[in-house]
Amino acid sequence: MWEPLSSRYVLVNLWLNIILYSVLFAASIGFRWLPPFENLTGYLSVATAIFAFLIPAMTTWGFMSDKKKRFSLREQDISFSSGIFVHRLVTQPMLRVQHVELTRGPIERKAGLASLQVFSAGGSSHTFTIPGLPVEKAKQIRQFILSHGDLTQHDK
Repeated sequence: MWEPLSSRYVLVNLWLNIILYSVLFAASIGFRWLPPFENLTGYLSVATAIFAFLIPAMTTWGFMSDKKKRFSLREQDISFSSGIFVHRLVTQPMLRVQHVELTRGPIERKAGLASLQVFSAGGSSHTFTIPGLPVEKAKQIRQFILSHGDLTQHDK
């Protein structure tokens, strides 16, 4: 059964995108009055027009993309699905999970969210990251994966 990411994650990313793109847009407008850029007014007008188009387009794209991200935790594997036009599905068998890491940045901590990184045996980097999980849910998933690994070790 596929579970969506937290709605708080979608809203936090939406606001971060709006703030970032607004700062870039304001900077493209503000550069016009700086002495080194006075001769580039035409180019800056084009850049401002491009930002005026890209801001809503990229914000909408990010919002739609975040709404499409899902994860599935089953007895034998964990999967992460994402993508609007190009669908990406990554499935990691529990027997191949070597390490699970719970990470929280300052914005995630403020929003009560966490990201879960799943590391595969035989790989140097993480297989995938499930972002935007409520902290308690992330801890439960992490514990489930770790306890599953312990059970398989005792069966051998």
